[in-house]
Amino acid sequence: MRTRSLVHLPFDCLRVVDGAAYLRFFNTKRRGGSTEHTVPISPELADVVGEQQRWVRALWPSEQPTLLFPARNANPTGDRPANTNSIGNSLGKWVRACGLEAGDGQDLHFWPHRLRHTLGTQMINDGVPQRARSLSSRMRRCRREFSVQRPPLRRAC
Repeated sequence: MRTRSLVHLPFDCLRVVDGAAYLRFFNTKRRGGSTEHTVPISPELADVVGEQQRWVRALWPSEQPTLLFPARNANPTGDRPANTNSIGNSLGKWVRACGLEAGDGQDLHFWPHRLRHTLGTQMINDGVPQRARSLSSRMRRCRREFSVQRPPLRRAC
């Protein structure tokens, strides 16, 4: 998911059907306007979404929240989305707090879009069908440039 789509996630983006959790979002990078998508998510991610919803409700208790990630400053009603740069800044703080470094010991420069490429590569290596992994029209380029075929990992149990 692109950061622009992330900051525009609707507050009620979580759906649970027969015990399975789904995330509803709008792909904001589409010609002709945004399109709605619903994707399955893990129970752990569903819990994180619930935590975020509680946090937003606590910040704006008298408002009906519309966004899962509202801007924290200069947003008295909570209806303005967070700045997309804040996602990268938060990830950078998290990387530093975890003590992660680049291979040469320098600061790790990390941006959210790398997660899309990582996910695409993992899906290819896991044998996910083409139709299921078509995250965007740019995915074909991602597969060509970043695909590294590896044997499946064996779990040590």
